[in-house]
Amino acid sequence: TGGKDDEHVPIDVVKNSTKSNNTNLHAIGYFITLTETNCNNEMLPDAAALLKYSIESISYPLRNSSLYSATLNALIYNNKSSSCANQLRSLGYNILSFSHESDDDSVFPFKQKERALNKTLFEIMSGYEAAVNLRDFDALLLKPLDDLLDAMLLPSGERKEKIRHRLNASSLINPRDIMKSNIDSIYTVRGRKDRSVDFFVVRSDPQVYKDLEEMVTQASDATSKEKEEEGLETSLSHYFLTSRSAVELDRCRFHPDSCNKTKGLQNVRLFHFGSCERPWKCPDTPVTPLCEEMHKKWINLRRSVESKNKSSKGTKTTIVAQEMKQDDANKDFKPHVFKGFCRLRHDLGNNTKPEVVYQRMDL
Repeated sequence: TGGKDDEHVPIDVVKNSTKSNNTNLHAIGYFITLTETNCNNEMLPDAAALLKYSIESISYPLRNSSLYSATLNALIYNNKSSSCANQLRSLGYNILSFSHESDDDSVFPFKQKERALNKTLFEIMSGYEAAVNLRDFDALLLKPLDDLLDAMLLPSGERKEKIRHRLNASSLINPRDIMKSNIDSIYTVRGRKDRSVDFFVVRSDPQVYKDLEEMVTQASDATSKEKEEEGLETSLSHYFLTSRSAVELDRCRFHPDSCNKTKGLQNVRLFHFGSCERPWKCPDTPVTPLCEEMHKKWINLRRSVESKNKSSKGTKTTIVAQEMKQDDANKDFKPHVFKGFCRLRHDLGNNTKPEVVYQRMDL
């Protein structure tokens, strides 16, 4: 994952395998929550496939040196048999449904839904040695999390101390948290002023989940949806920011589009598109160099996934964009970025602005 853009780990390996001769292998659960809007997004399969591959590429068995296997979970509200759920299931995601029932008229429906989500999420997270909450599908993991997981999960000893020293020296951890010896959770916030938690990893510990659930439940005292959502984000942030065993990570490595210091992807571990337009929207407005670099990364990753899929089917492995007649009416859009997967489609009988069309993945 740290090499050139066109170099990726081959993925013709049995998916979701957690069996290994290594008895020290740890099971890590990755979690994404789907809203109704995201579930109905026609680009969801493309984004979900690439997120899954980016996680598998940095985990055992594709990365043989890793001690961590990955299982991907999607939480969908009361919608387990929807077409959205079936698409994700076919890609190798575990589909987890949550719903709420309450006769208490004093509890707003959105509160019930949030309570049910968090109760389900925390219960399922506890089934793994550590749980990674990514929030949404518009992200890619670019580098392994092994050193962070080691610092959380390894027993005390010389090796763990060396790992902690290396993390401190790399400036990956907020200087305020360097002296914390016991780590139960790691997290990032969205910005210098916006302290809302954007990404977190929690070690499996009944007390940690109990504390988290109690903290989130307190937000249900709000009297409106806006205050409820604000309360939920504030309560999560308050938990991580005040916990004696939670460590804040450098957001420039995990939310680089919100950090002015980030000039490239060399040291970035996790990328949320956030303020960057999604690559499947083929943005025709100017983008920052960082966003363009991420678009290139996403497209190159797509080529790797489709190459693997075609190879497993015994078909031609050279990947090009779907055939579209290349003439005055149809031309590649930003070919140095989108490699033919975004096309300009003109109506030659009309002077209107050409439409940019994204070519869907062959899954």
